[in-house]
Amino acid sequence: MLSKVWIGLTLLCAFGSRTVEGNFFPKIIEKDVVVLGGGGSGVYPTIRLREDFNKSVLILETKDRLGGHTENFTDPTTGVGISIGVRVWYNNEFVKRYLDRLGLQYTVSRGGGGVQSAFVDFKTGENVSSPVITPDPATVQLALRNYGVLVNKYPELVSGFNLTYPVDEDLLLPFGDFAQKFNIEPAVRTIFNYAQGLGDTLARPTIYTLKNFGSAVLSGAISGFLAPVSGDTSELYRRATTLLGDDVLLSAKLLTVQRRIPPALNNGYPILIVTATPKGLVTIRAKRILVAIPPTPQNLLPFDLSESERKTLFKLKPAGYYAAVLNNTGLPPGIAFVNAAANTSYNLPKLPGMYSIRPTAIQGAYVIVYGSNEPISDSAVKSDIIASVKRLQKAFGQPEKTSDFLYYTSHTPFELSVSAQQIRDGYYRDMYALQGSLNTFWTGAAFHTHDSTALWEFGDNIISKMLATL
Repeated sequence: MLSKVWIGLTLLCAFGSRTVEGNFFPKIIEKDVVVLGGGGSGVYPTIRLREDFNKSVLILETKDRLGGHTENFTDPTTGVGISIGVRVWYNNEFVKRYLDRLGLQYTVSRGGGGVQSAFVDFKTGENVSSPVITPDPATVQLALRNYGVLVNKYPELVSGFNLTYPVDEDLLLPFGDFAQKFNIEPAVRTIFNYAQGLGDTLARPTIYTLKNFGSAVLSGAISGFLAPVSGDTSELYRRATTLLGDDVLLSAKLLTVQRRIPPALNNGYPILIVTATPKGLVTIRAKRILVAIPPTPQNLLPFDLSESERKTLFKLKPAGYYAAVLNNTGLPPGIAFVNAAANTSYNLPKLPGMYSIRPTAIQGAYVIVYGSNEPISDSAVKSDIIASVKRLQKAFGQPEKTSDFLYYTSHTPFELSVSAQQIRDGYYRDMYALQGSLNTFWTGAAFHTHDSTALWEFGDNIISKMLATL
């Protein structure tokens, strides 16, 4: 945290002169818009604002790359890559235009691949077999069609949390109750597999499941999604980095975000941002700011938050979501191991725990996804992964080995959400009322859903609101 003295000196430097730079004072940049966060929800509006609306934009990203949840592991020996996180996008003209703009070659991906699946309780190592795990395909398809009809009842969810009040009580039911009420139980495991990272899906308000597994995802599950020909979704963000050039600051740590610079001092730039970069401190004067990072108390610590921002955003509670690439597993090759508990509803796995461990195009390497109802430490996740793999080794008659992590990443905080009662009481109405206040606009999964394509479309809506104020 900057001291008050340093902030005062920075203000004097930034607003007393447009050109002062030196060893003591930080570099000063002036921009129409500063975007905080270089994931999909930050990169897309940055490109549009700069390329289509001729606005000066700077994007700040804490990591050493753009892409957010879009990550890729490349085997140093073979050069084969594995996408960890975002792997596909919607197959529609909107996405194609964006991918074409960045020169990314793409193809239709329908998943699958014919890998044999073994359903195992990762807590015990026992095989699990039940009609719920391997239901009649026609029954599942009928349930998914019925689910699609239900999703289409709520077009207000397609572009955000644009709820009408009072909120439809069906949206607030625990999803387990919703599935029973509308007789879509045969589809629950399929929905769960696509909407991972939500924590306890059956207990969470239905609205979150409908948003994470909406009509566009359902359509993609049937007819296919778009994926890069290279198989590396991170390629999109490498291309974006090249396009944006000096309008990207990577490994940038926010130190302060002040949005109340008095008119007498701001010269039309009411926002002051100071960030630490590998090349030193940088001060940015901005007209508007777009926040595209999870609005957690930790992330917003540098902000001069208003009482309404603090009161609203700090109600959000995250789940945990993690991914890894493992080798030396000692598991039988060519089998995808799916976590299925023997004595839970729909045989869904108990969390915290792995969702699955699947073979990859890299010989001997498996990709793992892991979830928890609330964030837990990386060390706890890794320890549980190793212990679970050892139980699988024993269950399949393999010698015990300690697996090696080739890659590990935490997507936490994931799926920031609130309770059914808070939604009923107008939470998202209050959240959306923050847009534009203190020259600040908000985007990202907490304001919509964990879905790259949906967030790009949401970004267009936010851009329109922002441009109306510039």
